Amino acid sequence: LGAVAALAVLGVVVFAEGDSRILDSFSYGKNFQGQRCGLDIKDYQYIYYTVKEGTVVTDTPSLLDLRGVCTTECPTKAETTGVVQRPQSVCQPEAVAAGLCTWYGAEADQFTNYC
Repeated sequence: LGAVAALAVLGVVVFAEGDSRILDSFSYGKNFQGQRCGLDIKDYQYIYYTVKEGTVVTDTPSLLDLRGVCTTECPTKAETTGVVQRPQSVCQPEAVAAGLCTWYGAEADQFTNYC
């Protein structure tokens, strides 16, 4: 119920401001470089949040450690504990170069453009 109310408020703001970029910013997550997955980076339409290669994950990563990465598909469950590499073909090249084409947890569910 709270989510429906939040969406209604967002719709009113978009209508009042006449600027659909407000809705775009909500609908499309931004990666670690501030680009919107699926809009600014069209070939990588989904976003997920992960940690840099080499990060030690003891339980749940700190929100300060998480970075948004644009991807072609949501991550699947990591077969081992700790941070694992994802196939480089599913991550934007800049994320691969930055050591962010990784995953550390369970299978990620997809909701709109978010994993």
